[in-house]
Amino acid sequence: MTTRYLNQLGEIEEAPTVTAEPREWYEKIFDIIPAVAAYQGQRDLVKANVELAKAGKPLLDASAVSPQVNVGVSRDMQRLATFAVAGMVIVGLVFALNRKR
Repeated sequence: MTTRYLNQLGEIEEAPTVTAEPREWYEKIFDIIPAVAAYQGQRDLVKANVELAKAGKPLLDASAVSPQVNVGVSRDMQRLATFAVAGMVIVGLVFALNRKR
């Protein structure tokens, strides 16, 4: 059975086949670890919220206690890299100008 999809021009095309290299069982464990950690965190959050509800206290916000996934470079790292590159350029210019004298 071939899979088909509608392309951007509205034409029906066959989907490309994707083949993945076989991996060993121990390599697949690393894919599971983040899911297990997220499950345990959610389980702990639910337990804590049940206890707080029993005590009549406000519940915890899931977004405040769950780990945040950051993709890319943070603003602080970009700023640090910019200053580092600018510093290296300035030092290079100073050495280049002193060498000519």
